[in-house]
Amino acid sequence: MNAKKTKIWCIGLGFLLVLTLLGCKAKKADEGEYVIKYPTHQIGSNSSAAANAEMIKTFNEKYAGKYRIEIEEVPGDENYRNKMQVLASAKQLPDFVYGSTLINMIYSQGAYLDLTAALNADPAWKGIFPNTVLNHNSRGGKIVALPNEGQLVGYYYNRELFNKAGISAPPKTWQEFFDVCAKLKAAGITPLSMQTGDNAFVAQLFLSEMIASSGSEGLAYMNSADFHDDYNKPFVIDALNQLQRIWKEGYTTRDSIGGMYEHAANNFISGRTAMIANGTWMIGSFVDPNMGGSQEFADKVEIALYPGDYYISNPFDGFAVCAQTPKGQEAALAMLKHWTSAETQLANLRGPSGLLPAGNIDIPQDVISNNRLLGNILVLRGNGTPSRSLGNRWYANVSNVFSQQLTLFASGQCTAEDMVKAMTEAAQANK
Repeated sequence: MNAKKTKIWCIGLGFLLVLTLLGCKAKKADEGEYVIKYPTHQIGSNSSAAANAEMIKTFNEKYAGKYRIEIEEVPGDENYRNKMQVLASAKQLPDFVYGSTLINMIYSQGAYLDLTAALNADPAWKGIFPNTVLNHNSRGGKIVALPNEGQLVGYYYNRELFNKAGISAPPKTWQEFFDVCAKLKAAGITPLSMQTGDNAFVAQLFLSEMIASSGSEGLAYMNSADFHDDYNKPFVIDALNQLQRIWKEGYTTRDSIGGMYEHAANNFISGRTAMIANGTWMIGSFVDPNMGGSQEFADKVEIALYPGDYYISNPFDGFAVCAQTPKGQEAALAMLKHWTSAETQLANLRGPSGLLPAGNIDIPQDVISNNRLLGNILVLRGNGTPSRSLGNRWYANVSNVFSQQLTLFASGQCTAEDMVKAMTEAAQANK
């Protein structure tokens, strides 16, 4: 063999060796640990942060060496939604997405794994979810997402502050509610935690129940199975004008206009306000020192239904598998099954976040006995009237418009009629 042929042969052998090594590396990487990149807003002072952290911990332990979750912290509900919308436009959604108000977008993008076959293959898993939950998370006959918690929303009040203002019991009518606010203010106590920033969640809850309790039309509207596409209704306008009294009459904090949920929560837990609307998931925050809570504060808190004995009970938007590769889908499906298993949901219920199960999971008596506030509202709802919330029946873009318009409305820069017009136009843009 001459020198030239020897050189060519050696180069070829070297090239073959490189390809072989690359092939081995690729095979090793393919067989190794799959990392699930997981952006999440359920961090920090979010009421589900403790449950989220524990689920990540137990999943990583269970699947060590096979799958591993790495989180990207995205503070704030609205920031999370905006980020997912941007990623969806670029067709770069992460493997695992919390579908909160995003399910329509995820479905329209086609960037999801239809969960129907996986659920049918595991009857015990499917049996956790009532049909109302499955239907809520389905589009076009396909199950797009699954939740790992249920919802029961009233409002909390600080019994010590009520006593200081001479208030012995929560109000039974909306007129009594505003009378209570006036008494608290007269006693030098700020009545309500509110927020118009982020997704205006706290304000939206009060507004929802003002509509639901307005009469049969309002309740039917709130409990509609369809997404709302027309907000120009007399009972919506009347409820908005009623809500505006909170700012007009000085019943909330200055930072409520443009403020985030975290501000509203902190104002209540710190004792600066007497009431806040929220679900049972907030109970754990009252004793959590990382959120400013303590057992001493928790002992002062009571829970109530809204005036007229109304409460919010929504089927939750769930988590979607948006991975686009077989390995990614396999990993994200394992994560979803862990997130929504009966074992995990019971752990979340017993944990500091106190999350209600998503469906057909009995609440153990020891949980009710050991969780005073949860036990109280479970009793109260027996004589109450359930409704959905506005946020459960609006399109994602309406959430943004509502927050923007409410910031103007709370400060007197637009009318209720302006608000419903803007919200209706946003909703109808989805058709």
